[in-house]
Amino acid sequence: MVKVLLPYEHTANEVLSKTYELERWLEALENAQSEKAVAANAEKVRTILQRMNAALDEVHESQTVSPMRLLWKRFNNPSWMEDEQNRIFIEDIRSYVGDMLDATTSYGFIRADAAAGQPGQMVESADFIKQLGDDLHSIKAQSIEFLNHISNQAQNYSQAITKTTTYAFWIVIGVLVLALGLLAVFTFWIADSIVTPVSAMIRKIHTLATGHVDLMDKIEVRSADEIGVMATEFNELMDTVHGMTVFKNVIEEDATLEDVYSRLGEAFQTNLGIENYRIYEVAEDFKTMKPVFPVTLSEKDLECNPEILNSCDLCRAVK
Repeated sequence: MVKVLLPYEHTANEVLSKTYELERWLEALENAQSEKAVAANAEKVRTILQRMNAALDEVHESQTVSPMRLLWKRFNNPSWMEDEQNRIFIEDIRSYVGDMLDATTSYGFIRADAAAGQPGQMVESADFIKQLGDDLHSIKAQSIEFLNHISNQAQNYSQAITKTTTYAFWIVIGVLVLALGLLAVFTFWIADSIVTPVSAMIRKIHTLATGHVDLMDKIEVRSADEIGVMATEFNELMDTVHGMTVFKNVIEEDATLEDVYSRLGEAFQTNLGIENYRIYEVAEDFKTMKPVFPVTLSEKDLECNPEILNSCDLCRAVK
């Protein structure tokens, strides 16, 4: 508003103030009796009009040489900045000032002829005075209308600032609300995807430490990321621990070592997929040992050097 409207307002005020000054000098020009007084008053009127022209030229130049202002207008097209109408006011006032300059010059010559004894020139002189008065009145009316127009533009600009500030405020509020909503969703997602499974694992670990395993109460796998993989692996670990616990309890109920060996062999084949295996039993003296499962029929079936049977220290498994 300072760069666009203030120069116009300053020029309009300056022109309006000079119109009051012109009124006094036009009256003095009209009442001048001597040729010298007419010339002096006419020159004063021309000087004031030339200053008006200079002020109008200055505001015109200041409004046309700013590329940033033109760029702003091109990209934003603010409705409050009516440059074209402002220039029309300036050109209208300039036109009236030019007419007054021409009329003042002609008036000086007419009054000089009238003073030289040409009576018809007095009537024409009165016509020029009337023309000057009409032009001055038009300049004053245009200046006042121009100031009112600038005032309306300033008011519109203030309303635009208020509206923009209001929009900006609500946009900031909306962004904050959206950010808080996203934060709440993100927090819930973290709690649901990470905190809940990890807390469930911690509870299961404490349960495993007490020796109680409930396979019906497994951790729910909700995703395919690292947390989901961890939950899946933990559930498999629970299955393994449960199988080991059941296996231990079953072996403890076996009546003979042969039943234990048989159950171990079944676990090797069924759970581990080991088809070729032998179970040896070390004697109480820790020197000899014998195959107990499956029962071998020849030295070839031992899968080891027969010397280990007499000296178990030679067996790497014993070592």
